Amino acid sequence: MKLKTRLRRLAEKWCDAHDRSLARLSTVVMNDGGFFERLRNPKAGVTDGTLEKFGLFFAEAGNWPGSEIPQEARDFLHVLGLSPQTSSPSPGSAEKVSPDVPESDPVGGGPVSRCAAEGVAHAITATPEAAQGLEAGA
Repeated sequence: MKLKTRLRRLAEKWCDAHDRSLARLSTVVMNDGGFFERLRNPKAGVTDGTLEKFGLFFAEAGNWPGSEIPQEARDFLHVLGLSPQTSSPSPGSAEKVSPDVPESDPVGGGPVSRCAAEGVAHAITATPEAAQGLEAGA
């Protein structure tokens, strides 16, 4: 079976599962709602880049009902050389995205910005007494 035929069948399966049109799917994946309409032409082809875009979309478990990638999608991904992906982040990546930030400065006792927690130097450092003077308009 040709890859464009496999792509179309899998796209139709996804559309049936989500009650969406092929135009909507191709808009989401490629920002091109007319892709599948043009693909109806027997002379139309599919580039590797287009197959990869759809493959990466279909490889995400979160893009399928119940986060379950159907076997037909797994088979398509295998042909493309891609692997299904789970919806959860990989271990350790959550720490990289949002590291723990202390709520107060252990030295001055005041609030700490994310920059300070990450070791970025501040141009202005104020003591609690100086901060009170600023609040009073001094």
